[in-house]
Amino acid sequence: MECVLIERDPMVSSLVRQFVTSVAGMEISAEYRDLPDIADSALESAEIVLLEHPATLDIMELLRRMHSIAPSCSVVLLSESRRADDAIRAFESGAFDLLLRPFSFERLRDALENVVAYRRFMATVPAEVSQSAVDDLRGIRSASAPSSALPMNIVRQTMDLILDALEQGESMTAEEVAASAGLSRPTAWRYLEHLCRSGQVMSSHGYRPKGRPVRRYSLLHR
Repeated sequence: MECVLIERDPMVSSLVRQFVTSVAGMEISAEYRDLPDIADSALESAEIVLLEHPATLDIMELLRRMHSIAPSCSVVLLSESRRADDAIRAFESGAFDLLLRPFSFERLRDALENVVAYRRFMATVPAEVSQSAVDDLRGIRSASAPSSALPMNIVRQTMDLILDALEQGESMTAEEVAASAGLSRPTAWRYLEHLCRSGQVMSSHGYRPKGRPVRRYSLLHR
């Protein structure tokens, strides 16, 4: 999946680029220092915009400008501001996710993988919807804000990708699940362990061809 990065600081830009390209299936297709610099052609294939939010800029105006340029892209804000009002306005103004700087590789990876799950889900929505489909849309619209029934670092749509992958085989390793779901191995492992604790998945120990131990996962109910 292609990402456009908008970041003023070259050092931060370099670090974010390293983070993004370390996530399976992700690449930076273009980099800019400010919104006016963006070429329309750069947004034709991009699905994610990683957008710097300087603390001195109005976050609603920043997102309004971004959505006017790239209305179909999912915007992940990289923000310097720790004001609660800015966080609230960011989500009210359509940000998919908000990362407070400095952020970890793991947090950015989760944000990107949540976008993947979101866009895959949206591609399955029919032209005409039922109330249940509307309810699903309402839930997926805030994919980065997990429901009270799930732990803070578990997102329903990503968990569904894991469950779909497990449907494909009798017993799978975290690496196999990650490859099937299009996620990183650490993310797949975290979700698999959550599913084990919640009683939806069971784990067992086996061995690789050269005798190395391996943990395998399978659905309890098919």
